[in-house]
Formats: sequence, structure tokens, C-alpha cells
Amino acid sequence: MTPLTEPFEEVELTVDVQNMLGLMAQSLYPRADAAIRELLANAVDALSIKKDLIERRQPILDAHVEPKVHVTYDPVTRELTVQDTGCGMTESDIRTYVNQIGASGTKAYGEQSRSLLQQLIGQFGIGLLACFKLGESVRILTRSVRQLDDPLGAC
Repeated sequence: MTPLTEPFEEVELTVDVQNMLGLMAQSLYPRADAAIRELLANAVDALSIKKDLIERRQPILDAHVEPKVHVTYDPVTRELTVQDTGCGMTESDIRTYVNQIGASGTKAYGEQSRSLLQQLIGQFGIGLLACFKLGESVRILTRSVRQLDDPLGAC
């Protein structure tokens, strides 16, 4: 084989992120029910983390609120809503864990509380991809129970 002697040009690789997210979601969640199960697992993990914070007597908001997950679907707007009374997220959590595929807030929290780590379901940082299996856009409304300085604040 003869080595190339002609000059070559470096080109920058670009990624169509929206298309890539769709491809990844399709391969991870081939059926819609698997994607819904992933979103439910995220909600259950949020409840488990809040329970752990309460058991460790950490100062949090809404410690008295009953743990629950509520799922609704509006056929007119075609919106699926998964709502829980778990730990919530700060703006920093969203920037660190939601905006970065593969970064897991659940795993990061579990590493701080080893006894909880084995109970948590989602530790791979890919839960958001489930949303792209189900729809074209995602809206996250959240409030962290750890954000004592801004009890009404939400992201």
C-alpha cells in the first residue's frame, strides 16, 4: 500500500443533535412503554432520594408531603405529564445532569449515600432520552426540596 503524499484538508465533524437524540432514543427505547417506564423510574428515584434526605434528618422543604407519582395524558394537546413529590432539582442540577447526556444526578447522589445507591434505578444519565422517544419537545418544571433559601422558586 502506497502512503498518501498529497496534502489533505482537515474538516470539522458536526452533529445534528436533534436527529442524534432521536436515533439514540429509538435504540434505547424501541417501544413507547419502555420510555414511559424510564420516566416512572426517574420519579421513583426522586422519591427515594427525598426519603433518604428525611431519614438522614437533612433540612428540606415539604418533608411532610406524601410520596406519590401522578401520570396524566391529555389527548387534545398530546402531552404526557409525569409528576412526583420527590426531591426535585436545582437549576445547577439541570445544567449538570439534564443538559449532559450520560451524566447521572441519581448516581452522583447515591455515591454520597452508599446505602441508597443499591435502591436507585436510574444511574446512567440517559433518562431524558426517553422523552424524545415519546415527543419532539420536553418541558421540565421542578423545585428542589434542598433549596431552602427560595421555597417558591422553580426551574
